[in-house]
Amino acid sequence: MKIAGITYLTGREEMILKNDSSMLTNRKPLFVPDDTVRLGGTMCLVLRVSRLGKAIEPRYAERYYDGVAVGMDFVKMDMLQQAISAGHSWVPAYAFDGSLAIGEWLAPERLSDVIAAMGEPVCSVQDAIARLSEQMTIRQGDLIYITAKVLPRMVERGTTVSIPIEGEEKLFCRIK
Repeated sequence: MKIAGITYLTGREEMILKNDSSMLTNRKPLFVPDDTVRLGGTMCLVLRVSRLGKAIEPRYAERYYDGVAVGMDFVKMDMLQQAISAGHSWVPAYAFDGSLAIGEWLAPERLSDVIAAMGEPVCSVQDAIARLSEQMTIRQGDLIYITAKVLPRMVERGTTVSIPIEGEEKLFCRIK
């Protein structure tokens, strides 16, 4: 399983790959890594891939996912700023254990509800699936995430992230 996403930072969209240990589900807490003092988070839309695909045309994208969820993409802000300044890879700042909190899975028909809860996504679902599938084959069980088109907000130890959709809590995550 792979986790691929499109995020918004420094005024542009970036494709990020995360390892499977980045996934945080079932209301488990996020333990802030020891190597960061500034943790940021951006709300995102998460798609669960339901079939194999490569170079998918945008008009067929809806055939390739069977679940949607609201999520929170966490980033080590201090490490990211150092990587940008030095011209190094951003991956260590984005791909760490628990860096993608995923809420309750919903039917694809609830996509508009998730988007309403998270705000304007960086790109459309169709565009994200098309762009990511140009770069790599997507497979059943893979996850695709698309962040909101905002900069990360700071997250501190001792707080919680709670995201409701239509009055029901769909994502809950304690920050420890």
